[in-house]
Amino acid sequence: MRVYQSLSSALLETVMGIQLLYSHKKQFHHAIGTGTHAEEAFLFLAKQGIKAIEVSAAASVEIDEKKSLFLLNDLDDALTAQVYEPVQSPAKIFHINVSHHLHEYRELAREPEESEILIFSTPTQAIVCLGKRAQSLHAFFSNGLGWNHFSGFEGFTKKRESPIWVQKVEKEKWAGSQPLLPSTAARIYDRAILYWPDVDSGALREVLINEFNIDPAHVETLSLNRWNETRLVTQFEKRGFAQATVRGSLFLSVALNEDDQLRKKLEQALERLKKLSTF
Repeated sequence: MRVYQSLSSALLETVMGIQLLYSHKKQFHHAIGTGTHAEEAFLFLAKQGIKAIEVSAAASVEIDEKKSLFLLNDLDDALTAQVYEPVQSPAKIFHINVSHHLHEYRELAREPEESEILIFSTPTQAIVCLGKRAQSLHAFFSNGLGWNHFSGFEGFTKKRESPIWVQKVEKEKWAGSQPLLPSTAARIYDRAILYWPDVDSGALREVLINEFNIDPAHVETLSLNRWNETRLVTQFEKRGFAQATVRGSLFLSVALNEDDQLRKKLEQALERLKKLSTF
């Protein structure tokens, strides 16, 4: 097991170790829509002349193990909390599986398979569990990090989902919204996700925070107005979301389910935003 200060650094050192071991291989595979946490690792590989090949999630693909370094999957989405079926391949290559939040809510196998590398993200660290075949991968910088305070996996399965509240908010289409995810989507029920096709949710979030005292930690958006980050939009467009849908999306944490006035606040905030937008 190795501990890192971020998910991106954990993934970077992992792929660096694989590339050093198999420097003759000039491609790798990853599921479509892999998040921005992988970009530093992908940039490193591109500089080595290694080609990235996108493959569809929940599929079984034929991979030439003589040419490919690894197959990378996200087990869940860091933003929408969707749960994905990993791409499968019989090839004897490294399978890197990343868990953003899934391990905090549901029990995952602690022992990776022989060629598997499991990466768990936490708010302050990233933990890499190496299968037997991967344990010899070179550690470029993790051995020099001082993580003596790491307390293990005790906190991974202590959070609870609230499917009833999430489904209620989305089904009732609060404040004239639409649910971002279909009701059949596999997901972690720790957040309700709504969108308005004609609203910039970045501005709506600011109104909720500044005028209705909603905790900023419990309301989020994908709006460019909030992030100024086009890579987020690109990521979701690859997964079939329209740009207007991404712009108008609003995430409400289940921590807000005790606020009996939340629906009313959302309606009033939307009205306030429309008035501010009227000339």
